[in-house]
Amino acid sequence: MLRSKRAVLMPLLMSLAVVGCTSTSSSPSPSSSEEASASASASASASESASESPTAELTPAVTPAAPPTPAPIISGEYLLVSQAFTVGEDLYQPQLWVIRPTGTGARKIAEGQINGPLSPPRYNLDGVWSHDGSMVHVMKGCDSRLSNIAVHSWVETPVVNMGLKAADFVWSPDDTKVAYFNYTHEQAVICMQGTIPTTHDLMVMNADGSARTVVLHNTDWYPYSWPGASSVLLRDNPGWALMSIPGGAVTSLGISGWPAALSPDGASVAYISSGHLKVRAVTGGPVSDYGPGKDFAWSPDGESIAVTGTTLRVVTVATAASTTLYAHPTSLPTWSPDSMRVAFVKDHTDIYVQSITAASPKLVASGDEYIGDMQWQP
Repeated sequence: MLRSKRAVLMPLLMSLAVVGCTSTSSSPSPSSSEEASASASASASASESASESPTAELTPAVTPAAPPTPAPIISGEYLLVSQAFTVGEDLYQPQLWVIRPTGTGARKIAEGQINGPLSPPRYNLDGVWSHDGSMVHVMKGCDSRLSNIAVHSWVETPVVNMGLKAADFVWSPDDTKVAYFNYTHEQAVICMQGTIPTTHDLMVMNADGSARTVVLHNTDWYPYSWPGASSVLLRDNPGWALMSIPGGAVTSLGISGWPAALSPDGASVAYISSGHLKVRAVTGGPVSDYGPGKDFAWSPDGESIAVTGTTLRVVTVATAASTTLYAHPTSLPTWSPDSMRVAFVKDHTDIYVQSITAASPKLVASGDEYIGDMQWQP
């Protein structure tokens, strides 16, 4: 603690008093040794004064607090749900929500514009998980504004505004590239009335919107998914094809129906045709019929397919064995990353999760709003 000025100066004043008394006495003048001693005493006092005199207060060094450590990404922690919320007579608003398969953590992460019955929702709001599950890629509005929403913080970061000429975005497996449809003229009529221009290009760009390149010019094929590093699944009603990347060579799969998806290893293609689930090798060959269904999803390990329609069934691909897990109408199946659970929608509004080893499903969320899509976080 700093002492007062009076306390600091006291030794120096006492020393000066002693010197003054000596100079007024009849004794001879101090010797050189005495002068040296007095000088040393005065110097020491001055040094003490200098060292203890008040100075500008020093600010203690403070180590900046380390930024909080982001919560680790947990595979399969959330379901991504796309819903259309009624906001008035003949008006709706598309919204993206996340919810844990346990029914907790429900959160709205994005919303689109309020629309009338003539505005197709596909051009207003859409979302898809990144392949590592760390974020949601979001597409908004007729002007195709792309953004990313980070898991846990749920902060939305704008990426690029594509304008009124782009749609049907799919990301590469490493999330560094995007394939999309680019219309050769403004597509505002699409957003209002669903009219499709007759000319368009299939393009690929970097995920930040740079290096836009035409791969297929004036084509009817549009990107549906990007399941493998070197191939994009294309659709042109009613057919399907694979496009090589790079290069753009298109190979028809020779199948028709809706929907279709490649197996995780890319060797087989499954599709719904004439109300039945069918599977065939990508290279051709016999078609296996796995029975009735309206929608399906490959398990991540590629061993099974969940089939929805009048029931929820799980088919073992290698043996064609079929197990009914839920004997009621269902839709939008999606698998947990460990291939042990299936989430699905009942009555277009209620979300359930069914373990493939359990006797009955668990209700996760129930409501009145129409669910248009659901994806389990990778």
